Amino acid sequence: MYATAAALIAPSLTTSLRKPSSSSSTVSAPFARLISNNSLASSSSSSSSAAPPPSLIRNQPVFDAPTPIITPTVRGDMGSESYDEAIAALKKLLSEREDLAPVAAAKIDEITAQLQTLDTKPAFDAVKRIKTGFAKFKTEKYLTNPALYDELSKGQSPKFMVFACSDSRVCPSHVLDFQPGEAFVVRNVANIVPPFDKLKYAGVGSAVEYAVLHLKVEQIVVIGHSKCGGIKGLMTFPDEGPTSTDFIEDWVRVGLPAKSKVKAEHGSASIDDQCVSCEKEAVNVFLANLLTYPFVRNGLIHKTLPIKGAHYDFVNGTFELWGLDFCLSPPTSA
Repeated sequence: MYATAAALIAPSLTTSLRKPSSSSSTVSAPFARLISNNSLASSSSSSSSAAPPPSLIRNQPVFDAPTPIITPTVRGDMGSESYDEAIAALKKLLSEREDLAPVAAAKIDEITAQLQTLDTKPAFDAVKRIKTGFAKFKTEKYLTNPALYDELSKGQSPKFMVFACSDSRVCPSHVLDFQPGEAFVVRNVANIVPPFDKLKYAGVGSAVEYAVLHLKVEQIVVIGHSKCGGIKGLMTFPDEGPTSTDFIEDWVRVGLPAKSKVKAEHGSASIDDQCVSCEKEAVNVFLANLLTYPFVRNGLIHKTLPIKGAHYDFVNGTFELWGLDFCLSPPTSA
């Protein structure tokens, strides 16, 4: 905390006084009084002996300094007393230097706004939020359902594999009230299921393989959602050429077939309406991509692994669900 308001503003002002009408090379008495607490001499006597420049003034004529700049700093631990002192000092300075009025008035407003923000909105404490969140979970869920967590300690047998977006507004466990152990969830930007590719998409591929072959999930659901930033990116990024991002553009281009269909069928619609259509059409593309995984396709053919698409609209509070029918037609002879 600054000791006085003068200490708050003096360092900036001492290097920014314009040349007064007088040719005197000494600091004006009012200004010397303002910064006296910073050990700047305020003697009114004109001594002929040369003295080293005060530490707060640059080693050059103060009258060659630039236009006045007032840049006080507000800290979280600065009390109202320091604030009042700073404002009082600024007002005193204004009475002596009217040309500083516009700059000082703006700084007063800035300091006031900053202090009001500090008073009404304390800094977010991430560690505290995590601690209180876990404490609530342990008290209200973990300790009240010991049988469930004892069963989960032995292993997991989820019924669902769910692909959902990483968007913080659309957690599938929250939206569909999944209980621990009920859903094996993969979340990424735009809830994308890329095609089978051991090199490019090993992360998603390993999750699908583990869910289908080892956990033996009984359903796969791909959930799109309203206001999806990834889908909006897909609809607005160029289809090819250099990218401005390291990962995002190449990633969302997995959904280009959906974009092409939406542009062809709804080209005259607004970009917002096109995005709504693409949010659902992209899900269908990702369902088709699931069929490029041999173990998924095999389960679908033998009707042991249903695949479904869904769309969650958190704006209107709706949830749509649809299935994918797949069958092999018998061979025909020409």
